[in-house]
Amino acid sequence: NRKTKVYNINFELNVEGDMMLVGFFTLDKKNVEGTFVMKIRTSSKEIVYKKTNTFDKEALKKLRITNASYSDSKTPKISVEIYNSSEIVSKDDGGIILISESQFIYTNGLYEIGSIVIFNHSKDGDLVWTQKIPKAQHYAIKAMFKPIDVARKSSEYISYFPAIQNDKLNIYLNDNTKNISTS
Repeated sequence: NRKTKVYNINFELNVEGDMMLVGFFTLDKKNVEGTFVMKIRTSSKEIVYKKTNTFDKEALKKLRITNASYSDSKTPKISVEIYNSSEIVSKDDGGIILISESQFIYTNGLYEIGSIVIFNHSKDGDLVWTQKIPKAQHYAIKAMFKPIDVARKSSEYISYFPAIQNDKLNIYLNDNTKNISTS
């Protein structure tokens, strides 16, 4: 589709030594439609495949950040601004996992920071499953008027580390309730 815009692209060499480009795509420049995956054979520079994986309605419901402006919508939406910090992890079978972290989202009087979403792709670039991991990192409205304090805290607490061990993806993250500030 000529209206498709691909963004937040990350790349990595997979276990076969081929370049994998993975990110998101949108059709209206406002809402995430799904993931984009492209495999390039590094030896010949040949594009093996390029695919878009469109999220179905259930995936959109699961992945979105709860927000009052979306809660009554019959068609769930994810703003392109939500998930913009990403990295990818190669799997032993040639597949790839895209991991993203959300940014500041206002929900019920608090700002939610850093929920993690995971997109598992097969070696053929097909989206196999998605998962969202909410993190307990919130700031009250008053804290948002202290930009230096919030910036210091967010840089300290927005963090995760992915690792594949024994064919399992492990996400180590900081979701300690001590991260919650009410001032």
